[in-house]
Amino acid sequence: MSFKTLGGDLMNRNKLESQLKLKGIKVKEFIKKLEDYGLTISKSTYYKRMKGECEFDTKEIKAIVHVLGLSAEEMNDIFFEEIVSKKTL
Repeated sequence: MSFKTLGGDLMNRNKLESQLKLKGIKVKEFIKKLEDYGLTISKSTYYKRMKGECEFDTKEIKAIVHVLGLSAEEMNDIFFEEIVSKKTL
């Protein structure tokens, strides 16, 4: 399932949730890790972004990538899937 993210592109919610599950991180712990990294985000804001009601911004994406230890490919798959697939056509 894809939702809008930075610049109106699509974010793949399932892939982000899969990364959390693979790493055994629950949402509350994830938000705490983001805070430890320097990003303050409430649980309700996080869920709004996950539902596509609001977009993740650049600072949030950078923090998520860092906290989850995502590769550039994984980041693109989650946050920029639509851009990447259009460029490869």
